[in-house]
Amino acid sequence: TVQATPPPRSLEASLEQAGDNRRELEEALQRVPGRDMEYLITHARQFDLAALTADLLETNLLEARKAYTESPLVYGKVEYEIWRDYVLPYRVLEEDLSNWRPHLRAQLLPVIQDAKTVQEAATLIFKWLHEPLEDGKRRVRFVATETRNQNPFQLLHTRNGGCKEIHITYVCALRAVGIPARHCTVGWWTTSDWYHYFVQYYDSDIRDWRGIDASNTGGKDPIEWNQKHGSWHVMKAYAFPPYPSVKDIDGMQRWDLCTDITEYLCETGDLMVRFDRQGPFTIGLYTWNIGAWRLIGRTQSNDGHPVVTKVGQTMKGRPLLVTVKAKDSEAMAIARIDSVANSHAFQDPSARKNDLLFDYIDNVAEKVGLEAFESVSFEYIFAFTRQLGQIERFNLRPELFMAWVKDAVEVRSNFSYNGG
Repeated sequence: TVQATPPPRSLEASLEQAGDNRRELEEALQRVPGRDMEYLITHARQFDLAALTADLLETNLLEARKAYTESPLVYGKVEYEIWRDYVLPYRVLEEDLSNWRPHLRAQLLPVIQDAKTVQEAATLIFKWLHEPLEDGKRRVRFVATETRNQNPFQLLHTRNGGCKEIHITYVCALRAVGIPARHCTVGWWTTSDWYHYFVQYYDSDIRDWRGIDASNTGGKDPIEWNQKHGSWHVMKAYAFPPYPSVKDIDGMQRWDLCTDITEYLCETGDLMVRFDRQGPFTIGLYTWNIGAWRLIGRTQSNDGHPVVTKVGQTMKGRPLLVTVKAKDSEAMAIARIDSVANSHAFQDPSARKNDLLFDYIDNVAEKVGLEAFESVSFEYIFAFTRQLGQIERFNLRPELFMAWVKDAVEVRSNFSYNGG
């Protein structure tokens, strides 16, 4: 059973926040009255309330219903709540508003017409996304872009996109033919301040979610990729909420609004947090990342009882900062991961072949001497090497590099808190 997503505001409050655009929203409610249209309006972000048109909302809702009722792959096999949360929304993340459903549905129905299962349909849509066109180049190529939030029209026009926006279009493509889909992310917090993105779609044949990385031509399940390479060092993985995620006052990701799917990607361990105070409290989970503590999880204890959260078994000894905040008190503590589940790519000799990172690391070891090189954990040396660009690796002397790594590790190891 899927829990109903609580709206951030009432319908009347949403109409008031729309300002001069209230007429458009009221027109949409008159054209297609009922809970589905109310859901779209009450879950819209504030800037959408001022921009949504009655035509876009009406088309989005009617096309979403048609995609479900006219598909033998999903009709009668998907719970209403899953359809409402992962087919009905008019956008995925922060991409520009667009009326993408009719366009994608018209293109994709012939593509999946012979599919006998949801998985077959999802695979055919993935192949369509990457198939070569008349110029010999793929429909969409994995290329880093400036904003990384192109909508489907923009991506299919430029044909270049990063993993985030390719998966925005892939989610829209699946939803256009009635397949529930959600945008997911995993942080590369052990080696950089960065994220990777992938997709989960709901397979009604098995009544569970499947994953796919649609940003390259391999189309691998993220589980398979992570188990083979171990390079993600998963600590937390999330599926974004059905409506665009809302940042908090500091501009940080509201992880408590996301669905924790860490167990989907890797083996996990339990982190239990107990706070000896009465009443509810909020827990923040941070990891040390590029000279600062990076928020990677937030959860709530409404009854004051201990809270257990899942953490991916990543690098052994990796520190976690746990903060607890109640109404009149707060505390923090340092926890450490004491086991390693995934093998790391840098421990595999085959991964060293033709790798510029390891060429630089080998040069550092040769220049500074083995004793000085082994005085710092190899995990940290590898992590800091990943932060260097190619020009920096060319210009930065090995002695300065090792001094930089040692200073950073010393700062981290000397971190302490005596407040409770």
